[in-house]
Amino acid sequence: MAFRHLAPGLWLGCLVVGAAGCSQDGVRRLEGGGRVLLDGRAVPKATISFLPDDAPAANGEVKNGTYRFTSLNGPVSGPQRVLIQIPVEDKFQNSPGGRWEFEFVAPPQGPFTKDFELHDADNTQ
Repeated sequence: MAFRHLAPGLWLGCLVVGAAGCSQDGVRRLEGGGRVLLDGRAVPKATISFLPDDAPAANGEVKNGTYRFTSLNGPVSGPQRVLIQIPVEDKFQNSPGGRWEFEFVAPPQGPFTKDFELHDADNTQ
């Protein structure tokens, strides 16, 4: 009987935590996204990782030139490296696949928008 009265309170607590941008790992993450272009063209498929020095990484996918994070899986605020990788097996427009790195300072709160322009000449792979 007491469990029935407790359940609505638990659901409310979960909703409040989710709305505040706290992830399952207890880190305050940001909602956001942007576009990823290679020499001016949308990247059909890639991975994107936001890598801060002192917090868990945020890893996602680029599809048809865009990526999106929620407040449950997004990056944390502050400085970090961003790693974008196009798999070699997913070559497009004569690109050999590759790896690009950027520096980014995520804002204190989301949502954020950050576009990345890749150039074949800057490929670090």
